[in-house]
Amino acid sequence: MQSLIILGIIFLITLSSIVFLVFIVWQRLNLYVSFGINPEKHLAYIIRCFEAIRVKCISIQKDDWELLSYKSEPTKLKETVKGFRSGYIQNIYAENIFAYGFYPSSSKNPIIILGTKEQFCLFRKNKDGRFSVYWNNSTIYAYINSKFELTRNNSVIGRLVEHQDKGFTSLFLDDLEYATINEWRETESKIPQRFFNIIKDIPSTSTNDFRILCYFKMYMWLTR
Repeated sequence: MQSLIILGIIFLITLSSIVFLVFIVWQRLNLYVSFGINPEKHLAYIIRCFEAIRVKCISIQKDDWELLSYKSEPTKLKETVKGFRSGYIQNIYAENIFAYGFYPSSSKNPIIILGTKEQFCLFRKNKDGRFSVYWNNSTIYAYINSKFELTRNNSVIGRLVEHQDKGFTSLFLDDLEYATINEWRETESKIPQRFFNIIKDIPSTSTNDFRILCYFKMYMWLTR
């Protein structure tokens, strides 16, 4: 009799484990199918996940951008935030300046969200190779094409020009160069590598476009 009770308990535990595993597999499969059919449906969820991590960033001013470094601190959120992987990009003083997240984290083309305590930007790669750009909400703000040109209403408003032989990328708004972005390199130095150098003041009307191109360069670094 006692052995039957033990066998019954083992059976229930095994059955519960199988049901739980099937539920997890179904949940993940449902996520990827849903994401593949309509990625934009997940934007609100991604933004909610991001709100939970960017509170740990410090508030920054205009001059703080030049203190940005190539130091990244990945962080693992609780399993309740399913499919969302995140981290922080720090300044040269090891303070969290930017937060970033990938969703779904195991997808080949996840939606990427980057931002500060004050604002954020999302990038979603489309089937035509372009990236849809969302600024501070779930509405498309602009696009970035395969030439790294930022376009809106079919007009090029900014671009990134790589100079791989010189180790930096130029950031242009219209036809004027406003910053150079240093290429990431492996180094044994304990001093964090600076991300970029601002060449001239950014017009207030172009601040968002400047930041979007900076975020896109960060995206290229994080997915290298």
